[in-house]
Amino acid sequence: MLGSDWHTTLARRRALPGIRSVLLCLSLVVLALPIGSIVVMRVYESALVRQTETGLITQSAIIAAMYRESLLKQSPMIATLAEYGKPLPTGTPLPDSDSRWTPRPAQLDLARSEFLPSAPTSSVDGVADETAVKAGAALASVLTHAQATTLAGLRVTTHDGIVVTSTGRDLGHNLSNLIEVSSAISGIGVSTLRHRDRKASPPSFTSISRGALLRVYVGTPVVIRDRVVGTILAMRTPRTLGSALYANRDLLIGIGLALFALTLLAGLLVSYAIVRPIKELRAHALRAVDGEPGAMMPLKNPVTRDIHELSGAVSTMARDLERRANTMREFASHVSHEFKTPLTAMRGSIELLQDHGDSMTTAERSRFVQNLDGDVRRLEKLVNGLLELTVHPPGGATSSSVTEVLNDSLFQLDTRIAVTLPDDATPLLVPINLRTLVSTLSSVCDNSFEHGASRVWLSAHQSRDNDIEIVITDDGPGVADDLHEKIFEPFFTTRDETLGHGLGLSLVASLLQHHGGSIASKPVATGAHFVITLPAAENPET
Repeated sequence: MLGSDWHTTLARRRALPGIRSVLLCLSLVVLALPIGSIVVMRVYESALVRQTETGLITQSAIIAAMYRESLLKQSPMIATLAEYGKPLPTGTPLPDSDSRWTPRPAQLDLARSEFLPSAPTSSVDGVADETAVKAGAALASVLTHAQATTLAGLRVTTHDGIVVTSTGRDLGHNLSNLIEVSSAISGIGVSTLRHRDRKASPPSFTSISRGALLRVYVGTPVVIRDRVVGTILAMRTPRTLGSALYANRDLLIGIGLALFALTLLAGLLVSYAIVRPIKELRAHALRAVDGEPGAMMPLKNPVTRDIHELSGAVSTMARDLERRANTMREFASHVSHEFKTPLTAMRGSIELLQDHGDSMTTAERSRFVQNLDGDVRRLEKLVNGLLELTVHPPGGATSSSVTEVLNDSLFQLDTRIAVTLPDDATPLLVPINLRTLVSTLSSVCDNSFEHGASRVWLSAHQSRDNDIEIVITDDGPGVADDLHEKIFEPFFTTRDETLGHGLGLSLVASLLQHHGGSIASKPVATGAHFVITLPAAENPET
């Protein structure tokens, strides 16, 4: 059983976290760092792709407006020609309507968007109409200058997909086989992700450098009234994650230092919450091993509930072992003295009988034999008392009935002992075996008779706390007021040392304590008054 000095901190113990909880929280933090970094990187990489897509959509919208105006400038009649271009699908919003806004948000995402192969080779057999060629030529310098800043590849095609102006070398090529161009010809703007090199193997999906091998394609229709008169194809490799990180290296260094500080803080927390208390507990244990009295004390700041419990249990165990060691030293000293006294007397009597036995009278020899018998009985009683303490250790007792004990012939046949049984048939079960309880009560009765009592009364009842109380009173001289507690100490006796060894009541107190009970001497007007208290045992029949 743990000591009451640390059980009083039970509420505080429950409020402390366990080692498992601390380690789990730290593990989750450590696990969250790389997972969070990967998620942040992936989200940031997708943001770079969408940023590129947004820029291409903006450029395409401006160039589409410029190409539309260039067409109308070359041939104003285009706006009224029903046969020029391709009709828009029914319900498609018109970009030149004053009552309708047609914003086009970025939609590409590395986690959800489909990755297309690199752009197929375009055919060179396309022939564009003269008006489109002239309108495209007027924008050639604009596209070239824009590319110098935006780095985007730009193509302007007719409604048939024939390139009329380009930042590349594909004038006159037919791009209608590209999904971005064919979709724009049908009046639907589209954005796609394509691999840059058809021959290169695509990197793994989890690679954070995946964007370096991708290109963003944006196809935008050019609409006059309700007909598609051309398309704008814009393409660009998105900014790589490496270049973006390098550009933000100061911020990343700050984040890295913050993560390092967080990891260091987690390590310090483990050291403070677990390593430090264990080292402190180990230091206390080493001091206790070296024999320092009272070295094993509960930790003042155990931090975790497990360390608090361990510290309290170990310190209680250490104090108990220290107390037992002190008791054993005293026990060895007193027992050697108790054995030495009768053994010395016996050796003297034997030597006298050996040297002068023939010259002694029968009465003298009988007196020496009686002395030897008394010393042997004294030793026998001392040994039996010691054996009684060791034969029945804690936890080894079985239940017994106090009523049955009081009915034992040892008490019923002794005319000096008066037994009062409970009024009802309550068995009054206690967690101690029958033989030990009889021996315990007999020792208390013998102690009364040895100290001058001529009558002893025994009774038992159940207290309000449901404990079993056995009351023993006598008509002897009683116990002095200052000795009610000392009479239960080992080797304390109020009689001459030649008449007693002072172990009787001490053994009784030890036996009862081993079984969860106690014995107390109560002050009364006449005689001695002892109360034995034992916890009530469960009835096996219920």
